[in-house]
Amino acid sequence: MSLHEDRLFPSAPTERAIARRLYAEVRDLPIISPHGHTDPAWFADDAAFTDPASLLIVPDHYVFRMLYSQGVALEDLGASLSDVIMTRIYVHDVHDIDRVAVIHGEVFRDIRPASTLVEDIAWDGGPTRSIKWPNGTPGSRYTTT
Repeated sequence: MSLHEDRLFPSAPTERAIARRLYAEVRDLPIISPHGHTDPAWFADDAAFTDPASLLIVPDHYVFRMLYSQGVALEDLGASLSDVIMTRIYVHDVHDIDRVAVIHGEVFRDIRPASTLVEDIAWDGGPTRSIKWPNGTPGSRYTTT
């Protein structure tokens, strides 16, 4: 199977011509794609990594979340609760917010990740509503979106 050289370019002729010209200028350059998975200091400092997890797992939030969701402990991934910067909590009943806030506070104690509590009412065919705690402080005033 042969792939057309314009397959990733816009279909409109003017935009396609611009895309071709831009691509011709950069096609032979190295690909550096941080995409939020790499710390710019890695490139600046060129320091050795202490272990494979700190290079391949911890910085990749997709892999990290998948492993953690399957029961792999944060510590086994080279992290701890103090490394958590954001949480998202789903509840089916908005009346559970206070109980969830207490549990969240017990788990994180002095650690204050940014937190979003989502009332999952989409199961009933309605829209999902996000309730956001400012600065990850359970029990503080929250906003509904």
